Amino acid sequence: MARRTDIYTWGDQPKRQRLADAIKAYAQPAITDQHANVASHLSGSYFFHWHREYIAGLERFLRQQQNPLLKETDLLPKWNPVDKKTDRAAIPAPEFLVPNTGSKAIHQPAPPIPSNFFAPFQGQNLAQWDNLDALGFAVAWGPHFEVHRRVGGVMADVPHAAEAPIFWLYHAFIDEIWHDWESLPGRTLVRVPWVIGLTQSEAEATIRANNLAVGAVTEAPHPHTPRMYDIRWRNGVPKTYLKGHEHRVTAQFPLANTQVIQNAEVKLWTA
Repeated sequence: MARRTDIYTWGDQPKRQRLADAIKAYAQPAITDQHANVASHLSGSYFFHWHREYIAGLERFLRQQQNPLLKETDLLPKWNPVDKKTDRAAIPAPEFLVPNTGSKAIHQPAPPIPSNFFAPFQGQNLAQWDNLDALGFAVAWGPHFEVHRRVGGVMADVPHAAEAPIFWLYHAFIDEIWHDWESLPGRTLVRVPWVIGLTQSEAEATIRANNLAVGAVTEAPHPHTPRMYDIRWRNGVPKTYLKGHEHRVTAQFPLANTQVIQNAEVKLWTA
């Protein structure tokens, strides 16, 4: 995945206004209620996977417009709340400083976000997190929530925060933490094919075609929803739950060592 562009370099004020208006058009109750109705902010790796797919839905919408704001390979720009180049830590106003009336009104982060706020999740500091669950819990329950709180209004009401256009750009910034962690030197990734929605035989054929062994298909309820892969490494690496991407062709997660791609057992769970 390519890096995301900062909202201030992505476009001028009129272009940013078009983006904010498009997000408001997209973020109708059928979309924002998805964030209110799932524990998307409670689980480590699920926090990252769920929000990446949530953002991807908006990106598809923006690419399908008559005058698209995103090209086919473009990603949603990010808002970095700790960017200290001039005033770029501020929420772009007036276009993204909405809603601006009533109890849902948001404001510039107060107090301002210090420059070291996300330091443990930047550069080589990311190497201290040896698995995505630990990283997800640390980000979600640490600086992620605190920025929501300092922006206030509907952003501080996390289940309904997606009603604020700046939510989407902020989570694009959060998503890039995961991207940077995946990109650390020496980290090996294996790609797991999309199998959600396939029949058992179709799923098993797809998995085998990707050089992964097939485990039993379990119809028991999974502790997470929606459907997820249950990846178990036969060489003793702890199991990793991985959310199946509804629209992505592949999903990915870190591998503990480099020789296990032939030794993976993939179990399919249904919600």
